[in-house]
Amino acid sequence: MRRPAPLNVGRVAYANAYPVFRGLLRDPSRAGVRLFTGPPSALNRLMERGALDVAPVSAAAYLRHTHDWLLLPGLSISAWGNVRSVLVCEAGAAAKGNRLLVPRDSETAVLVARLLTQWRGEGDPRIVRYRGKPPSGRFLSIGDAALRIFDAQPRGVKIAYDVAAEWRRFTGTPCVFAVFAVRREVFLRDRTGVERLAATLRAGAAKSAAHRSAVAREASALFGFSPARLLDYFRGLRYQLGESEIAGLATMWIEGHAAGFLPEVSTMRFASDTR
Repeated sequence: MRRPAPLNVGRVAYANAYPVFRGLLRDPSRAGVRLFTGPPSALNRLMERGALDVAPVSAAAYLRHTHDWLLLPGLSISAWGNVRSVLVCEAGAAAKGNRLLVPRDSETAVLVARLLTQWRGEGDPRIVRYRGKPPSGRFLSIGDAALRIFDAQPRGVKIAYDVAAEWRRFTGTPCVFAVFAVRREVFLRDRTGVERLAATLRAGAAKSAAHRSAVAREASALFGFSPARLLDYFRGLRYQLGESEIAGLATMWIEGHAAGFLPEVSTMRFASDTR
């Protein structure tokens, strides 16, 4: 029998995904995959184009593609409280009008920040995209850039709130930033390969949780943060997709649809339930 082609797998370029992908990074070809690294928005687009088979996609992107993408069981990138890597900040003079500057690299953080702005009684902000260093005004920062702001507390920049902590305060659920998804046709074509990959990722996350100090030291050399900072950071992240995370994802879908940001609520489908 002809061996299936390697799966094209996306990997988030930020430190938050390292504990899940740590084992796979050592020898991806042995696991039957080709890894492609990029920010969340790039992985979303590659999945949409069919260039990736499996990826950790923005939760908001998944909720727009529930008919085409299947969830890998037991995997997410979530936070129950202060995550420190998704922040709404203010720099320099306050912007005129209700404007929120957002990076081009994320979809979930932008959705959640828009909902939170409404819930906080600040109206629906006008979204303005930026690249690199944000200009003056209220802005959203994500990933390693936000971690550096949190650590350095640069002069002239004020952290307004931590997005994950504020989401938890309003909803009582964890904030699910990313889920791991597979394109439906890929799963139907290579169920064995996808299930093997999902098991490898879950095992990697579990092993990393049991050896956080060692993982933090490894990640320090790759991402430029101190081991102590990364150890504290990893303790605040969750990589499972259990009942609480599903409830958080469902809340995001319901509230996002009610605000006009997401399509009508339907059914979340797991790869394990697909025949």
